[in-house]
Amino acid sequence: MRAGRSLVVGTTTVTVPEGTPITNGFRELELQDVIVGARVHVKGSRAGDTIAATSIMVQQTGLERVTLTGVVSDLGGACPAATFKLGSQVIAVNESTIFVQGTCSDLSSGDTVEVKGFRRTDGSVLATMVKFKSESDDDGDGGSVPVELSGAITGLSGSCPARTFNIGDREVRTTGATDFLTPCATLANGQNVKVKGKATGNGMVNASQVQ
Repeated sequence: MRAGRSLVVGTTTVTVPEGTPITNGFRELELQDVIVGARVHVKGSRAGDTIAATSIMVQQTGLERVTLTGVVSDLGGACPAATFKLGSQVIAVNESTIFVQGTCSDLSSGDTVEVKGFRRTDGSVLATMVKFKSESDDDGDGGSVPVELSGAITGLSGSCPARTFNIGDREVRTTGATDFLTPCATLANGQNVKVKGKATGNGMVNASQVQ
């Protein structure tokens, strides 16, 4: 049960201050995504019969999972918290959204994309993945070319599993589909790695394996 910025978990009222991290795995959620019936783990401080949450981990969201493909329109907001439409369906992205064959800043009206995510209670879809599609995307690889790179990491940014770094003059991006033979969280600037993946038309490498 939810009312205002509070939840009732069992018989305990949990207040949720603005800025409290709410996550499902590595994904960042908002309070509206915690619906009746969701299974949650709450950390916080108790005051009488109430707990003030410092973090909420959503173990089972209870939200409908959807996959949509369409043409981007009505692009609004600023990355990483942008919105757009596929037809009449509103799509929201945030800093946890994984982008394949492009980035949030590459979104533009007229792009064809595949979206996977959760349908929220307000009818919008919170995207967990946005994949840019192309006319040559018959086998799901978008016409990309297999490559292997070796060298020292520079310009490391992002949070696991969606990280970005350079090897030489090549930009590398990882996603939830990347096989990290070296743990994602241990990647660091100056570390020598070997990357297998596929290069897109703009030269970026989508990593399938990092070691």
